[in-house]
Amino acid sequence: MSFDNLPQGTYWQSRFGNNPDNIGGNCHLYATVGSDESKKTVIMVDRGIKFGAPNGYNAVLASPEGLYDGVSALVVTHPHEDHLGAIKHDVEMGIKMPPIYGSPFTAAMLEKSLGAKGMAEIDMRVVEPNGTFEIGDMKITMFPVDHMPGARGLRMETPDSTIIHTGDFKFDETLRLG
Repeated sequence: MSFDNLPQGTYWQSRFGNNPDNIGGNCHLYATVGSDESKKTVIMVDRGIKFGAPNGYNAVLASPEGLYDGVSALVVTHPHEDHLGAIKHDVEMGIKMPPIYGSPFTAAMLEKSLGAKGMAEIDMRVVEPNGTFEIGDMKITMFPVDHMPGARGLRMETPDSTIIHTGDFKFDETLRLG
């Protein structure tokens, strides 16, 4: 699905599941379309690798060809490979990355994955817990969730809706927010 020629509104598209049944999500596109084409905002949430095979280990990622077209920002919910693992591949392929937003721990793990040379090629923007930033006409708040240190959910406010993107989380009273 393209976000071109759509009526005014907010749209979502899952680009890749994270297991053999394509259930779950490790690459989502959210878009808002305004009253004219010049008022369109597209963000990507997560860019991970799909894991799983019936008999053994397998890692797959969706082709980056055309995936970033029109994308204003990439927001990473947490630093597990199924949510940021494809970023290294895309950088190594020479893909021009949009600004990347994530928690301090996510930024540190991405730096470990990419190395200093790879980090120099991206615009990493660290967002503290409950930090808010704006991309086009979307106001995004990254709130802590229990899953792992630095895991975040997203509250995305658009002109016509509010979207909660949970990322990965656990219902477990023994976990402490990291």
